[in-house]
This record gives sequence, C-alpha cells and structure tokens, in this order.
Amino acid sequence: MEAMERMQKEMIERIAKIIASEGLTQSEFAESIGTGNATITHILSGRNRVSLDVITKILTAYPKYNTDWLIQGKGEIYKQPVQTSIFDVLGEEPQPESGSKQEEPNASVTTPLNAVSEHAEPQSANSQQIPQTQPQTPVIEPQKVVERIVAGSPEIKQIVVLYTDGTFAAYNRQ
Repeated sequence: MEAMERMQKEMIERIAKIIASEGLTQSEFAESIGTGNATITHILSGRNRVSLDVITKILTAYPKYNTDWLIQGKGEIYKQPVQTSIFDVLGEEPQPESGSKQEEPNASVTTPLNAVSEHAEPQSANSQQIPQTQPQTPVIEPQKVVERIVAGSPEIKQIVVLYTDGTFAAYNRQ
C-alpha cells in the first residue's frame, strides 16, 4: 500500500509540474483538459487519486508530455522530437527563388486550400476582395529528397508541401 501512495504522490507532483510549465492556474488547467476545477484541486491536495480519465485528458490536451514520464516517472518530461520537417532529411533549409520564377517540371500549381468554389455566389460591388498572392516557393529538388531517404523504404509517390498561408505544392515522382 505504501508503494501505491508514493506513486500517487509522485504523479501528483508531475501534474503540478505540468501546470507550472504551462504557466496555468489550477482552474485554467482544469478547463484546458475538460474537467472540473474541484477534480484537479482534490487530486493536487491528495484527497482523490489520479484517475485514468484525468491522465487521458491531460495527455490529449498536452500531447508534448511523455506518457511514461507522467504515469511512471520514467524518461524525459517531453516526448522525444520526431522528424518534424522534410528539411530535416535534406539537412538544409530551402532557399527562396530569386529573380524570375522557375517552373518545377513535376510540380503542380500552387493553389489556396481555402479557395472559393467556382459555383460561389458573385460578390456585391461593396464587398472587399482579398487579393490572392502566390507565396515565394522555395527551390526544392524532389529527387534530392528521394535520394536521401534510407534505402529499403517504400517508394515515394507524391510529396506535398503545405504553406502557412493556406497554399500547397504537390511534387509527383515521374
């Protein structure tokens, strides 16, 4: 019984550490994970045990935290980063095009993801139209990406680059 109480106490300390790391109050944390303030207050005071439901809600709301660390205190507080960018494979950041616009032979046209359908209602003369500008497309040679992927991987069919302005570019293998 003593070991279980110690584990609960340590888990409570880890939850308190998450709350502090996020810079939240107990009530803000409770709201952010979708539970009542009383639930978190009772857990942190030691009155109630940490339930699986609360652990699941914490890890769903804050996926950057390591599950093993939260439950058992093992490993690092944060999950180990996984390759987050295709540029991690390339080992370099893409350089924006300079001067004239180059056409990639296998690149599709960059189009807004949230573009209005052709069948949309015409806009009135008083409504403002937002100009649709094309982003500066970085120079990426898809073949370089493919060549740097570890041998034995499944063949790449298509690479899609999503830009923060809601546009994308698709590169198809020949």
